[in-house]
Amino acid sequence: MLDTNKLTLSDYVFNQFKSLMFKESGVMLSNDKQVMVKARLAKRLRQLNLDSFEQYLHLVQSPDNRLEIQQLIDALTTNETSFFREAQHFEFLRARLASFSVTVPIRIWSAACSTGEEAYSLAMTVADSRCHPDWQILASDINSQVLACAGLGMYDIARAAAIPRRYLVKYCLKGVRSQAGQLLLSEQLKQHIRFVLLNLDGELPEIGQFHFIFLRNVLIYFNEVKRKQIIDKITGRLVPGGYLFIGHSESLRGITELLKPVQATIYQKC
Repeated sequence: MLDTNKLTLSDYVFNQFKSLMFKESGVMLSNDKQVMVKARLAKRLRQLNLDSFEQYLHLVQSPDNRLEIQQLIDALTTNETSFFREAQHFEFLRARLASFSVTVPIRIWSAACSTGEEAYSLAMTVADSRCHPDWQILASDINSQVLACAGLGMYDIARAAAIPRRYLVKYCLKGVRSQAGQLLLSEQLKQHIRFVLLNLDGELPEIGQFHFIFLRNVLIYFNEVKRKQIIDKITGRLVPGGYLFIGHSESLRGITELLKPVQATIYQKC
């Protein structure tokens, strides 16, 4: 078996992977990510029985190999999430839902949903509010592997610590026997969520308009030009008066004048 620990990822090849990621996803990998890139791509080398990173670079640069480009993106995108992360956002959402007419279908977009915890947290919040019978969540990500996990809605039970107990009782099933230690989200929630593969750096498909968009901990992976481009596209998908949520380490200062701050990391379309 190939010992990938003995392989060398040269600066030149690393920079080629960086350029390819930027071209295909808009994600800017910093120079301090070279060790991370080597470790993650080494797994793919073993799967493909390749002898060097140069061979893999040649493979992904082949013009007719879009499937392997997706594998590269899956390997090099970071997916860190949890249930009810930044809980104040869900409290804000719940409060705003009460002001909507019951005749208005509520549409929410989890624009970088990763393995799905954010989308299911949103679904539990809306379902529990009992304010609207008609609601839908679009959950998208650029990583096909995490989307597959999200669609299953099954998680290690240790990840459920942040889920309020009443939600656990109403919307979650505890695995038994062969699925012991697992938590399964209910079909009641899943029927309101649509998971799609979507590149925020590309042309957005026809996905409609949204009242709430969650774009949290995403902008940090893009340069200033890309951030503005993405925010412009996202803002165009918000209804007037709709809300955008970003991560606690992010800011829209100097990026757009179409959104006004409401609370820290929460913006409203003017």
